[in-house]
Amino acid sequence: MKKVKIGINNSFYTHNLFPLYYHFFSNIGCEIIIPANQNIKGLNYEFSQFCYPMQLSLMLFYDLITTKNDMIDYYFVPAIFEMDAEKNEIQRLDFNCACAFVTGEPYILKQAFKEFNISDKIIATSLNFNNGYEKEVNSFIKIANKVGIKDEQFIIDAYFDAINKQKEVQKKLYSIGNEAINSNELTIILFGRTYNSTSNLANKGIHKKIASKGIRVIPIDMIDISRYDKVDRMYWEIGHKIIRIAELVKENKNLFAIYITNFSCAPDSMLLNTFNNIMGNKPSLTLELDSHSADAGINTRIDAFLDIINNYRRNFE
Repeated sequence: MKKVKIGINNSFYTHNLFPLYYHFFSNIGCEIIIPANQNIKGLNYEFSQFCYPMQLSLMLFYDLITTKNDMIDYYFVPAIFEMDAEKNEIQRLDFNCACAFVTGEPYILKQAFKEFNISDKIIATSLNFNNGYEKEVNSFIKIANKVGIKDEQFIIDAYFDAINKQKEVQKKLYSIGNEAINSNELTIILFGRTYNSTSNLANKGIHKKIASKGIRVIPIDMIDISRYDKVDRMYWEIGHKIIRIAELVKENKNLFAIYITNFSCAPDSMLLNTFNNIMGNKPSLTLELDSHSADAGINTRIDAFLDIINNYRRNFE
């Protein structure tokens, strides 16, 4: 039997949820295809001013539909409204929201690339993980039905296995992060969203630039805040993490922060002031990136920041 092929854009929360997506579709017998390149021609379909991550979404999706479309049966581009709060109690809706572009990605892509006549192939399911992945089982039953799988118990088993795989990956990441924040080694915490701070397509290799100098660097996605969370819930899911982890960095003499943001990022326009207020006199570096950001300038700012850290640590020894 021919495998149904599912195209998944390598953008936004795909970087967080790929283990869930991959194992679910694999478990129900589908094959996953992701874009290989960011094709700059995709920017020809940017009919409004977008942030860099949304531009990357356009370029990656353009590559997917122009090089793989004949192979792909469906494009899975969900509208993510909220993410898992990672708390035992039930969370109020609108406390862990995604950026509007994350939620609106399928609708933006449909409109931008309507001349390619792929709307019927796009699965734009609305997903809300605010109270855990398990709560969205019915949405994934409908997704499986859409691609031709009808055995409900089979789909449920496939989805819960995928949840377990997603949690296993997160547990491994947290284990690495826990070791880092509890060591006496200088560690740079990379703030930002997974899709702009840890993606090689978006972060200009900043993590590699730091690591090449013999300094450990980890993203905020590796830090588990659920055990000692004391920040009141706020609108932005990433914003909540940023504020809580900023407080951890502030309190730990071995941790320092680099905040990766992008031009035209509305949430960061509000969060950066709060982040800087938390940091106070402790040195931190904010790098605002887009497609025109040059390596030379980034290298210079990182080198200067590391010098400042060394001076700061000597003064407080």
